[in-house]
This record gives sequence, C-alpha cells and structure tokens, in this order.
Amino acid sequence: MEQVVAVDLGFGWVKAMGARGKCRFPSVVAKAELGEVLAVREKGGDDAGNAESLMATIFQADRRATTVVAGKAATLGSSMSTRPFEADRSFSDHAAWLVFLAAARVMDPLNHRVRLAVGLPFAQYRQEGTRERVRRWLEGQEVIVEFHEPDMERAFRFEAVDVYAQGLAGLVAAMEDFEELADLHSGVVMVIDIGTRTTEYLGVDMERSQILSQLSGTIDLGMNQVHQQVLGQLQRKVAMAPWRLHDMEKIIADGYARYQGRRYEVTDMYEEALKDLAAALRHDLAGRWQREMVTAEAVVVMGGGGKALEKELRKAWGETQVFVPADAQFANTRGYWLMSLAKQHAATQGV
Repeated sequence: MEQVVAVDLGFGWVKAMGARGKCRFPSVVAKAELGEVLAVREKGGDDAGNAESLMATIFQADRRATTVVAGKAATLGSSMSTRPFEADRSFSDHAAWLVFLAAARVMDPLNHRVRLAVGLPFAQYRQEGTRERVRRWLEGQEVIVEFHEPDMERAFRFEAVDVYAQGLAGLVAAMEDFEELADLHSGVVMVIDIGTRTTEYLGVDMERSQILSQLSGTIDLGMNQVHQQVLGQLQRKVAMAPWRLHDMEKIIADGYARYQGRRYEVTDMYEEALKDLAAALRHDLAGRWQREMVTAEAVVVMGGGGKALEKELRKAWGETQVFVPADAQFANTRGYWLMSLAKQHAATQGV
C-alpha cells in the first residue's frame, strides 16, 4: 500500500507531513552549479521539523541529475534563486524540486510507493482542467533525492496524486481539533487562511459540505504586510539599515534588531502591524461577505498568520465563535493528509 505524504507549497514556506512527522523550509530554491553555491551547510532542522537550508541532488527518470539548494541558502548563495510562483503557480521545475525535497524529508524510506496529497487556491481548484493538470504533472514521477548533509538518500514514486482546495483542507483539520465544529451540520462557516503574500477566504455550506463560490476568493494581503511595516519603521530609525524583508521573521521572533551594538525593540511595532493587518482584512471581508459577516455559524482562522492574528480577529468577530486549529500554519497540510488517508481507507474497504 502507498504511504500518504502531504505537501503544501506556499509562497513563503513549504510544509510537509508524512510517516516521519512534519517539516517546513522557506519556499525558495536554486540550482547549485558552476561553483555558484560554494559552502552550503544543510541545517537539518529542530524538533518541530523546521529546516533553514537544504542541499540535495535530484535524479528524475530520463533527465540529468540536478543539484539544488533550498531555503535560506538559496536566497543568500545564488543569483539564480527562484520562488516557484514568480512565473507560474505550478508546473515549473522549481516547484517540482520543492515538492520532491519536502516529500523526501517526511516519507518512510522503506516504502517507495507514495500517495501524494497537495492543494490549490479555490480560484484554481474550481477549474477541473487545472486540477487534472496538477495531477498529471506529478503522478508517475520517479525520483531519487540524495541529501548532502546529513548523507541521506530517498527513492520514491508518486503512484497517485490527490488535489484538494486550500482552506477547505484546513477546515477538515480544525474539525478534528474541535468537537463543536465537527458537530455543525447546518449553516455557513467562514474560513480565513492567512499566508505570506495573500489571504484565501471561503464560505462553506456545512449541510452540503460545499464551498460557496460567491463567498470565496483571494485577498492580496498577508503576513508580508506585517513584515514590511516593521521593516519600514526600523529603516526610519536607522538610515543605513542592513535588514531585508526575509530577515523580519527572525527579528520579530527575537523581539529586537541589532545594529552597531545597539538593540532596536520591535515588539510594539509588530503588535501595531498585526492590528493594522487584522483591520484591513476585516474591512475587505465585510465588503465581500456582507451579511455572512454576522450570520456565520463560526469563523476558522489558519495559515502562517492564523495564530499571530487570532487575538485581533476574535475581537473583530465579537460573539461569533472563532476557531484556530492546532499549529495553524500546518492546517492545510494536515487536512490534505487526513483526506487522503480517508480516501485510501475507503478504497481498501471497497467504498
């Protein structure tokens, strides 16, 4: 039987879940060739599965081996680094490399047969041709990934590929976490999936288990706005500030930036930026959801910004129940994984 591996390919982070747990790493990749990336040291990750940098050689059937770096090393070590969505949402070599690396990190090395679970934003998911194109792009791929440090090889074949809707998958994960949400069999639940660059929003009819297209879409607001606002305030304090946007997540986690021996506290800047983003999202969604803003049975918040914005969004929705699934950044990944496990189980039972 195939093992299930779920991969969520976001603009900011790649997230994966499989038999060996979960992992995430920055969603940027580059070829390592002609000596351009000279001294990449893979940082294998912490107990939460976070990896700062990866380096591996990827072997695909009928193609030359390609050595790539992903994560922080790709942003610092190569002028050819690419985020897979800069040209196209999917179907590029860069996107495929990130999927291969993620799957290899979490798979059971003793089972080479993989059932891959991935997702698309609703605007693309609703197009059957796009879903089928994603499936054909990945299904049947036979790959060997040789990680350089630690020395580790993973070989696998994507025997089947399941494609799901982002946001809806996160709702499935939230329903596993919250009994009161799982017990909702009528009404509409609103889903807010806050990513790095954009926010996906969905209205879901719980009685029919159906996404309501008129209440679903994408907003060009995400955690990048928070990071950009904090960076802008730092740059106003330090004229020759050396920091860049990709430095902000660590600076915010530390609570300060350091320059020429001096600390610049950022906690208040961060809290202010979160309030501004929450207010902007609520204003935008009020125009899109209208009456559902006050009649929805519940609101489910997820994504990389889900936990960070939980406090402000609870205030914004007043008495309406707001649910944030455990490890909100992995909600979609876990949802993909759960749905493919259920699909696999149903197939074995002849359902």
